[in-house]
Amino acid sequence: MNTELTGLPGEYAEPATFAPVQVVGRTERAELSREADRELHEAVLLCGTLHGALTRAAETAREAARTHLLATLNLACVLKQISLRCAVGRVAFGALFAGYKGNMKAREAALEISGSGGFPFTYATARNYTKVLEAVMQRMQEAGGLTPAVVAQSLSDHTAALLTGAYDDPQEATELMWSRWLTAGSLREAYLELAPEKPQLPAGEKLDAAADAAEPVSLEALRAAFLSKSGGWLDSFSGYVDEMAGRVTAQERETVATKLEALAARIRAAKTRPMLPPTA
Repeated sequence: MNTELTGLPGEYAEPATFAPVQVVGRTERAELSREADRELHEAVLLCGTLHGALTRAAETAREAARTHLLATLNLACVLKQISLRCAVGRVAFGALFAGYKGNMKAREAALEISGSGGFPFTYATARNYTKVLEAVMQRMQEAGGLTPAVVAQSLSDHTAALLTGAYDDPQEATELMWSRWLTAGSLREAYLELAPEKPQLPAGEKLDAAADAAEPVSLEALRAAFLSKSGGWLDSFSGYVDEMAGRVTAQERETVATKLEALAARIRAAKTRPMLPPTA
């Protein structure tokens, strides 16, 4: 028999199959809808909980970053004072740092004089701290309009108070000292703000930049560079005076004071030149 003509199943034909039809009643649909709503509700609540935890963590991180930056500035101030004292006392300042590989006798002498095991960090790390301080000092002059002498005196007074424990609340005093010069909300932002990264230029642009740099430096740039450098001289001399005053006689102090008065008279009588030499 021709099964193709009759439409009857052949001897080896597979029986027809149909997917079962799932019948969901009104009650079942309502239950599924309530379950979906419940899952959505719980997911939304979880997002709120996670966002709250994230916000609290971010605030904690910002506070920690700010505390870290303030501590960095205080530490740099104290390091600066120690370097001055070492210079006056002829102590090898660098020998106090971890990883020092120079003259071991100088290190032993420095550790003995300081009565300690030295700094638990390297000189390179300390230099990173002082770079942050130098950037803030620059901001105090440029943004705050303070003279190098005033900046140096402010840092000297703050450092002395830290060393002697004169502050009733060191944290509050530290905030008052530095907060006006810090505007970033995180440690990374603060460091980038104080020491911004310079993008790498293509070779051609580097040549152009080098050509531009070869142009004469402006008077204002020279003056700013000199004031920045002279502020360091005054700061160093201030530390020298503090150390020297108690170690010399009254007559010797009078001799030094007379020389300083003569220098002060020369400074007051000096005239600003219309243009400084390029090598100034």
